[in-house]
Amino acid sequence: MRIEDQNLLDKPLFQCSLGDFIEGLKVCGLVGDLREPAEVRDYTDDNRWGHGLCGIMEALGCSKAQAQRIKNSGKIDQAIRQEGRMISVDKPLARQLYYGKSMSNNKISIA
Repeated sequence: MRIEDQNLLDKPLFQCSLGDFIEGLKVCGLVGDLREPAEVRDYTDDNRWGHGLCGIMEALGCSKAQAQRIKNSGKIDQAIRQEGRMISVDKPLARQLYYGKSMSNNKISIA
């Protein structure tokens, strides 16, 4: 351990700047390099992916309350990708899982 690192670790926390605090976490091995970009998945294909409850509503042609019930039921869990608060829905897969068959278009016919 370098002398600078030892001095940083001996410094009281209330005297540390944010940079000192982060550097101390790096020295202890608790944090990697914070400047490396995090891996971000891109689900922006408008034809295939919907976002949030609105995506479920569009895919299944239902109300927001019904979309919430369907999501909570777990019936379309395989079609949902959730990272934190961001929900992405694979629309064709959600339709297939919910209705039990492959639907070739976005229109739902009611007979």
